[in-house]
Amino acid sequence: MPDTSRVRLSIVGVVVMALFCSLLARLWFLQVRNSTTNVQINDESIRTVHNDSPRGLILDRSGTVLAGNQVVWTVIADPALRNKNNAKLRAQMVPKLARLLGESDAQVTKALNDERVGPLQPAAIAQNVSPRVRTILSEQSHDYPHVALQAIDERSYPAGATVAPQVLGYTGLVDSADLKRHPDYLSNGTIGRAGIEQVYDSELRGTPSTAEVNVNPAGVVVGSPVHTIPGKPGHDVQLTIDAGVQRSVQQSLQAGIAQAQQEDNVDLVSAGFPGHTYRAPAGSAVVLDTTNGNVVAMASYPTYPNSANISAEYNSLMNPHNDDPLLNRVTSGLYAPGSTFKLITAQAAVDTGTRSIDQTIDDTGTYTATSSLDHKQFGSPDKAGVVDLQEAITKSSDVYFYGIGDLLYQQWAAGNKASGYAIQNLARDFGFGAKTKVDVDESAGLVPDAEWRKAFVTHEHNLGIEPYKSNEQGYIQWEPGDNINLSVGQGDLLVTPLQLADAYAAFANGGTLWQPRLVQKIVDPSNNSAKTIATQALRSGINVRDDLRQAMLQGFQGVVQQTAGTAYAAFQGFNFNQNFVYGKTGTAQVGTPVPQCISTTPGHQLDKCIGDTSWFVGMFGGSDQNHPRYVVVVNVEQGGFGGRIAAPVARQIIEKMEHLPETPIPDIPASADR
Repeated sequence: MPDTSRVRLSIVGVVVMALFCSLLARLWFLQVRNSTTNVQINDESIRTVHNDSPRGLILDRSGTVLAGNQVVWTVIADPALRNKNNAKLRAQMVPKLARLLGESDAQVTKALNDERVGPLQPAAIAQNVSPRVRTILSEQSHDYPHVALQAIDERSYPAGATVAPQVLGYTGLVDSADLKRHPDYLSNGTIGRAGIEQVYDSELRGTPSTAEVNVNPAGVVVGSPVHTIPGKPGHDVQLTIDAGVQRSVQQSLQAGIAQAQQEDNVDLVSAGFPGHTYRAPAGSAVVLDTTNGNVVAMASYPTYPNSANISAEYNSLMNPHNDDPLLNRVTSGLYAPGSTFKLITAQAAVDTGTRSIDQTIDDTGTYTATSSLDHKQFGSPDKAGVVDLQEAITKSSDVYFYGIGDLLYQQWAAGNKASGYAIQNLARDFGFGAKTKVDVDESAGLVPDAEWRKAFVTHEHNLGIEPYKSNEQGYIQWEPGDNINLSVGQGDLLVTPLQLADAYAAFANGGTLWQPRLVQKIVDPSNNSAKTIATQALRSGINVRDDLRQAMLQGFQGVVQQTAGTAYAAFQGFNFNQNFVYGKTGTAQVGTPVPQCISTTPGHQLDKCIGDTSWFVGMFGGSDQNHPRYVVVVNVEQGGFGGRIAAPVARQIIEKMEHLPETPIPDIPASADR
């Protein structure tokens, strides 16, 4: 071969080898050197999406579902349509969806832009849509790109649309404030907002499902999920409430309030303004099991449907004219208890030796404070005559208890705080002035004394408010009138209906103050296991002498059985031979006094500025008459006399629980009651 040919062949070989080496180098660079980078690109294309699982059920004590779940069809928009950069697509679809759903363009746009929904989550545009909308979206899906139907779990209420809403509470969408408190919650999830739904949210919400999905550079999910982990439904919460009794209590309370609104306001009639009925805008009722503190029923009126969209309707529900239906008045309503508080005053008198069980006084209808600081006269609706402790309870003699409050004040003023504060100390032993630690929100109430008064007045003075400036001593001190008012459940004393029920339950069971219990167990439906919520005693060993206890029980029995009893008219015809009942009425004065009301109210709308709180406490049931099984407390705001309004409601509740025919709420003449 010529030398020139060898040279040429060698050159070609070198070029081929160089090209081959370059190719190998490039392949190595792409496949080995950049392998980590490629993995990172692939990882970035995978996103994790979480979705809430169905909430656990809320059950009554026998397993009846109070709050369950139902599937509702929801119109959802995927992230492509939610993307604000897709202006052309949104301009086309927003008005089209608005016409289909009967909403405005602004409503649809607001749903698409909901910041609580994650960027890879579909947004709910409309829930529980009609069959017509479902048919159109199913048959004409090509006309609605990036829009779909999805079955979503929503709360349902099989036991009744208005059964115990203030107890059950409600749910809402998680917001930014929720995420700060609960970073593990989902931005598109739900959270309990009130009642049991809120307090037991961590048990009810369950474990979210997880899905890993591929996402293209535009942020749109591509294909089916790469990997999924199914969620787990929440735990069921079983209450102590009896659904049947709860319905009956609510119905009786509402009927009693309706009756009160038809009754003449006797305070205004006696002041020369006939034709005004009690406003009676609200009330509550609660039934406790005295043996363990279980709440059998808890009703608050006015109420609202369980299915209400609270987020959307909040402002209208909280309108002052609606009298705050979201408030659970049993646990958070604060009231003067009136004569129902004589449970405490009677025991304080005997415990301190201030007055014996058999000692009598002559109730002439007025009482004059004996202290040199306060010679005020305190009046009473009736003249009870000569009464001992038992008769004073039956007839609800205010004058009898005024004297106790005055005598105890004198002991306090003499430096004997142990006896002087006997009412306050015993009230606190029975749970007043402190939260009961029930499962839902509640108020603590107030048991006033000299120390509280000083702190309160100082606070008011520092704010530039001086309502108590009265005498040469400067700001008013704790005076006889304060203790006298306290003795009959008036003045600055404030209690919740639940506190009152719990105190009477402690008296009924012999001295144990239970923590009221709304939840008895938490159930995991996946393995049918249950965690029992144990009963808890707040205090035990509250001592009531046997002779005092018997005298008081006879007094409470006389309230409903004796002709002089303040609830005799409400319980006429009741079969006491087979069913025992003890009771105590209360009529707590509330509102502007009539003369001031007349002079200050435009148009003399007197019924809107005066009206007593109507109370009744009943103890009944069980086999031991000395230790009744149940306590029922009924109160009606601005409803007038306790025996006229609250007592008939309590009678109906007792009849329901004792399986007796229910007596209609009667029209009791004002002259038959106090």
